[in-house]
Amino acid sequence: MNTFLILVVFGHAITLSLADFQSLYKQYAAECKSEHNANEEDIAILKSFEIPKNEIQSCLIDCLYTKLGVIVDGKLNDEGQRSVSKSLVGDNKEKLAKMEEIYTQCSKEVPQTGDLKCNIGKTLRTCVATRFPDAKKVFQDAKNKPTA
Repeated sequence: MNTFLILVVFGHAITLSLADFQSLYKQYAAECKSEHNANEEDIAILKSFEIPKNEIQSCLIDCLYTKLGVIVDGKLNDEGQRSVSKSLVGDNKEKLAKMEEIYTQCSKEVPQTGDLKCNIGKTLRTCVATRFPDAKKVFQDAKNKPTA
C-alpha cells in the first residue's frame, strides 16, 4: 500500500510516497544536524518521543518541522501538519482524527509572539508528550508501517 505526503513548498503541493518521505526525512534530519552542529545524542531527539533537554535539541525539532512544512514563516502550519499526519497513518480515519485532536489542543500552547527561536517545536513536543501519552503509540505504529 502506498501512502502519500503532500508537502507545501513555495505555495506548491508536492506529493511523495511514504518511502520517498522517509528518505526526505533522513535527508532533512542530516541537514538539521549539520546546521546546528548536533551530536548523535542530540539528533536522537528526532526519533524519540522525548522532550528536548537543551537548545540544540529544541532547534533540531524546529528545523525538522520547518523543513517538513509543519512550521512556515515561524508559525505552525495546519496544512503541513495534516500532510505529515496523512503520510504517517494513511487513510486511517481514527488515527487521523486523534492526530488532529492532539495538534489542535497543543497548537494552542505554542507562543505566537516573543522569543520563538527554537521554541515552537519544543512547545508542541512537550504538549504532546505530557498531555497525550497515548499519542506515542499512534506515532510508533505509523513508523512500523511497511513502506511498500
